[in-house]
Amino acid sequence: MFTHVSETMPRRHAWRVLAAGLLGALLLGGCSLVPKFEKPTLELVSLKLADGNLLSQRFNVRLKVLNPNDRALPVNGLHYTVEIDGKAFGKGESTRAFTVPARGEAEFDMTLDANLAGAVAAVLSRRERAKGRELEYRLKGTVSIDLPLMRSLDFDQVGSFRF
Repeated sequence: MFTHVSETMPRRHAWRVLAAGLLGALLLGGCSLVPKFEKPTLELVSLKLADGNLLSQRFNVRLKVLNPNDRALPVNGLHYTVEIDGKAFGKGESTRAFTVPARGEAEFDMTLDANLAGAVAAVLSRRERAKGRELEYRLKGTVSIDLPLMRSLDFDQVGSFRF
């Protein structure tokens, strides 16, 4: 009776090891099928005061998305905040869909709501002191995309622009 059990136990164990090995090989093989994806780069191209009062201001913002990948990037929307010279400046969002071509770029316009009158005044004051010089910015947020296995990408980028 014990001989029968001892003969089947090694067979069961062998099948389990073989099944685990095959599953591992399939998973590793599947990883090589997933294409390499690099995060896109976002740049603040321009920022212009549209309207506002003492408590809130609305700016027209032009952003550029650079796609380093060899396939198009379908964007469904964007949520972002902007800091200028290290100070919180405003936030914006867009649900307008667009596509960035493979290894290409796309520019689009959005609005930015700034409700920090002090930060806006500081930036405008700095602009008067440094006409023609560039202001440093930080652009941070999330891009909603329509790709298999990816629904959004976070970004946090810095740069400079002329105000």
